[in-house]
Amino acid sequence: MFTSWTAKNPGRRFYGCPNYKDESMNCKYFMYIDDELTIQRYKDLFFNMHHDMKGMEDEIKELKLKLKKKACLECEERRVKYVRIVVFLVVVLTSVILRLCYF
Repeated sequence: MFTSWTAKNPGRRFYGCPNYKDESMNCKYFMYIDDELTIQRYKDLFFNMHHDMKGMEDEIKELKLKLKKKACLECEERRVKYVRIVVFLVVVLTSVILRLCYF
């Protein structure tokens, strides 16, 4: 079972040949399950709502990717901070040890 999201038949479900989506098979057999919406305004509303929803889904994917990248940057910033602290401690401890050895 498939769902049409064309402007002419938005949300209309149909059965299609198992090869319907395979362009190399060139099978275009299908049969609608639902009745056609007869009022154009309903068709337009349904089509536009679906279009808007798909746009929101794409935006959600994009925002999730941005969050993931931001989390990675924050992890990298923390790692750099810890490396700086370790380097600072090594320098301080080395200088303390050298002073103790020479005095």
